[in-house]
Amino acid sequence: LSNQITNIKALFRDCLAENYQILSIVVVQWWFNSHINSPVRKAIAGCLNQIKDENFIKLIVEQIARRLKSDCEDCEDEDVYKVIKNIQRCLDNFKSGEIGVVQEIQLVVPFLQENLQNKIEAVCEEDVTPVDKAAFTDEALEIIRVLVAVTKGRFDLLPEETKNGLQTFMFKVVYHNGLPLDLRSNAGIIYIGSVMDKHKIFALLETDCTEGDFLKNFGAKLCLAHGVLSCFTINQLSEKSASEESVIMLLLKMYMNISKANHDTG
Repeated sequence: LSNQITNIKALFRDCLAENYQILSIVVVQWWFNSHINSPVRKAIAGCLNQIKDENFIKLIVEQIARRLKSDCEDCEDEDVYKVIKNIQRCLDNFKSGEIGVVQEIQLVVPFLQENLQNKIEAVCEEDVTPVDKAAFTDEALEIIRVLVAVTKGRFDLLPEETKNGLQTFMFKVVYHNGLPLDLRSNAGIIYIGSVMDKHKIFALLETDCTEGDFLKNFGAKLCLAHGVLSCFTINQLSEKSASEESVIMLLLKMYMNISKANHDTG
């Protein structure tokens, strides 16, 4: 292993510009085909993070984007987990990997959404066994966390149709009382991040906590509040609604009303 890592570092040492193309192909494929938790992967990513030559970086990103595009478009069922983990690893202290994901975000997001939806549907099947339900739930949580990382602050890069579809789906997840709160909280982050319309968010937060359907949706409101706290800046939290109450005060009121109600939040 130590010899492999030494050899990897040697590849990048004094590499000639004429070799950038072939080296970018080799190391990117090596990274993608290595075991998810392999030290070799970390060594390659570390070396790629150290590259200063813009032309070399461009070629590396191009190869990463091509691989992600291929994986998202032609992924076999048995390879889904690895593709999702690769996307996650691209965002984990890997500058070229993150740029590659952003370049292919219009493919990556629908891919993640489709697989998340499949897992959630499996969780909700009436005849699913407790063991399978737990496994599907864990897989859904992993996918939605990757989706949060991919989309946060990048919704403007998505086509309107994709963004609207994601928004609608996440709203349904947030209000699905049969799903774990952790899953719904992550959906809340994506939903609020995709909306970022203060008037719409004020309307959600100002709902009377003692009347109507709110009593059935304490968990959903907590998830939306979590989304607001995750997505809003300090200045945005201090903005006031038509009722002259700031976002942060509306959140505090909501938390207090929920705690007083002593109601199951899901």
